[in-house]
Amino acid sequence: MEVRVDGRRLVLVGYFDVRSTSVVREALYDLMGRGLGDVVVDLTDVLAVDVTALRVLAAASRTMERQGRSLVVRGCSPALRRVLALTRMRRLIHLERAVPA
Repeated sequence: MEVRVDGRRLVLVGYFDVRSTSVVREALYDLMGRGLGDVVVDLTDVLAVDVTALRVLAAASRTMERQGRSLVVRGCSPALRRVLALTRMRRLIHLERAVPA
């Protein structure tokens, strides 16, 4: 998994799963700790996401909300949107609205 920080955006590339959650969690909480305001997690180039990764995003989102900020997830595939809806994690994870093609 490749993890890049671009301003207030965390860009992930590859497989966001149990093997990469510690690296992503560390980078995400470091970015959140900078106090730059809202944070965007860009999943546009993520090939697959598992439940452990979703829990990392949900926990980070709750932490941001307690601070009066938002964590927004960008670039979710339609399949991931369905999984979030089915698991009811959609209530915990804020998704950026899809831009019509």
